[in-house]
Amino acid sequence: MFLLMYPSRIIFGRGVIKELGKEVSSLGKKALLVTGRSSMRKTGILDRVTGVIKQEGISLDLFDRVEHDPCLETVNQGIKIARKKKSDVVIGLGGGSAMDAAKAIASLARQSGTIWEYYAGRKIEKEGLPFVAIPTTAGTGAEITNNSVLTDRKVSLKKSIRSPYMIARVALVDPELTFFLPSQVTAYTGMDAFTQALESSVTRTSNPITDTLALQA
Repeated sequence: MFLLMYPSRIIFGRGVIKELGKEVSSLGKKALLVTGRSSMRKTGILDRVTGVIKQEGISLDLFDRVEHDPCLETVNQGIKIARKKKSDVVIGLGGGSAMDAAKAIASLARQSGTIWEYYAGRKIEKEGLPFVAIPTTAGTGAEITNNSVLTDRKVSLKKSIRSPYMIARVALVDPELTFFLPSQVTAYTGMDAFTQALESSVTRTSNPITDTLALQA
């Protein structure tokens, strides 16, 4: 027996980023874009993405403070901005760190507790803001998982907050957005994808569906 859940819509293909405005506008008119501190701006991807969004008449706020291995304090800042700006939807742009931060911001912006309570194990009680994922690396798969890996730097702890409410409403996977990665990052994310596929294929809980996906990967 196995249970398969795949609730995220995945739009894959070269140039699918042009569909972003339509996807976001179906979810709301005020968006919070969550990304890293510099790489998306340097490569021009940030300007490309914001342009597509604004063409649909969507009001856009930018939170570009996500560091590698995002910490609770950074995510809490994003949650406060989402609440203050009354965002309708959260967009994550970047690698695994940006995805994890955006997921946490989207899912916790509508909750009653603090991020520290949910990090300590409190369950997320209700649906958060819709989350739209735009990955720019090919390694983590964070755009379709139901967990957010965060770091509490005060106690040097790194672990996940997990909830079905963290799953992206839609993921736009555009291979063209990976073309600007440094060769070293491309190699790292490729090995990351390979090891996750290998792990999936040898685990005792594998099933025909995961075996097929792992082999194809």
